[in-house]
Amino acid sequence: MAIAAVAVAAVTSPVASQQSPDSDGAVEVRITARRLADGRVEFGLQQRSAPTTRWGNRQLPGIRYFPTTATVGRWLNSSPLTVTGGEVRITARRLADGRVEFGL
Repeated sequence: MAIAAVAVAAVTSPVASQQSPDSDGAVEVRITARRLADGRVEFGLQQRSAPTTRWGNRQLPGIRYFPTTATVGRWLNSSPLTVTGGEVRITARRLADGRVEFGL
């Protein structure tokens, strides 16, 4: 079975950071997700700082796999990821119709 991307979300989040004169200090992050051959979903995070147009390397938290046996409606969290100015976690839950809802 081929591995296919199931979703990508983009979130713009200003965070505290050292600012250069030509930067507003905003960091843009996006969650990446892909369904693996065994049905689990793997999550990662990418970030970029203004005025850069390229996304950085994918950051993979140690705890990043959403299991096929997850209870409907129960939120599960990744291990922390460091972004400019702080830490974040990816959170996800299985919906009754089988879709996976996720956020930061």
